[in-house]
Amino acid sequence: MNEQINSGVIGMGKMGIMHTGILSSLDGVEDKVVADKQDLILNFIKSTLPSIKTYEDYKNRKEVTLT
Repeated sequence: MNEQINSGVIGMGKMGIMHTGILSSLDGVEDKVVADKQDLILNFIKSTLPSIKTYEDYKNRKEVTLT
């Protein structure tokens, strides 16, 4: 497969963190978006993974292929 898959994770609880780690380890998959209601979580993602966009609302994110 030569296509790039852009991933987005909704909710950064235990499962969201696990899925983000798994997706980021796959060839051809790029983490693009994280959505969570908690400002503390979003600020942490912004500071540690600046290439990932963060949102409180997950709807209508055109940069995401896989959610």
